[in-house]
Amino acid sequence: MLFTRFEQFKPSGRTVNGLRVAFGIDIDGCVDPGMLKHEDGFATVSVQHYGLQMITGTAKRAWMFVNCFSSDRGITRFRALYMWADVLLQTPAAVEAGAKIPSFKFLRRWCDVTDSYSPEALDSYLAAGDLSGILEEGDAPADAVCELQGVHDWSCRVNDSVGPAIENMTAFPHAVTALKRAHELGVDLCAVSGTPEEHVVKQLRTYGVLDCFIGIFAQQAGKKCVGLATMMAGPDFASAGSPALKHVEANYDVLLMMGDAPKDHGESLKANEILTGNEDSPCRMYFIEVGRENQSWKTFNEEVLDQVVGNSWSKEHEAELVARGLANLDRMWEPDVAPIDTFARRS
Repeated sequence: MLFTRFEQFKPSGRTVNGLRVAFGIDIDGCVDPGMLKHEDGFATVSVQHYGLQMITGTAKRAWMFVNCFSSDRGITRFRALYMWADVLLQTPAAVEAGAKIPSFKFLRRWCDVTDSYSPEALDSYLAAGDLSGILEEGDAPADAVCELQGVHDWSCRVNDSVGPAIENMTAFPHAVTALKRAHELGVDLCAVSGTPEEHVVKQLRTYGVLDCFIGIFAQQAGKKCVGLATMMAGPDFASAGSPALKHVEANYDVLLMMGDAPKDHGESLKANEILTGNEDSPCRMYFIEVGRENQSWKTFNEEVLDQVVGNSWSKEHEAELVARGLANLDRMWEPDVAPIDTFARRS
């Protein structure tokens, strides 16, 4: 059985040399170069949907910065949308062009109150009709509905654009090798992803590794930290008390998060807070370095995997990889640099 919702989850019962081991794995940009969907999919749709063709080059470059080449890489699309607008608002070329850049004040508030970042969650929120959680004095409910309905429509358009953008994409070869070997060893693999479920399933099936997974916790399931906590403490951990592992027995002796974004690391820290009240354990983090993804998987398969499943992987090596991965994405937006569709003259 393939679990797709947190409340369904049960560990397989398999062990690796007597130890119960599970990996929570991000997919886009981690198992495959799926973050490339942002240029031909997200960025293009965002420019078109919000009428920013006047600043197409700058707007696309800003989208790629927020979502792929900064410390906010991998953030949910809904927060990325207003962060993208904030970057454009501090970019002179965009402001001087007279582009009408939305403020997304209601989207920001919805992101702070929702339990799930998905079009379905936003649709349910609008259908319920209770906007009290995002309205402040002087706000018109009709304005909130208009903005959020526009965001919902934008998200649906994005989903329609992703298929063509990644049509011929393949996984990193060493990722496939490592995932298959981990499964053969007896590791429980779960996708922990902010990507829509149908896309995650389709990609993993294309790569020939879907049968290696017992869980697909994608955008519709909920937040990554909740997915990791559910894997470790079961679906009823929230009602058991906090920190969860003081009240319920752990499902695994070893839990590892594998991801390519600072937000993946952040979600593992949040899961640890839920589980034990501190950030250090039990969930470990293997950082897939952007620009060296295939090599990162090769190193994991040949040097780290056996240590992880033996519960002997050093905290020092983990910290070194996390620090290097975070430093690699510690970039600044340079508003005066030419947009992605222009090139410097040859001297």
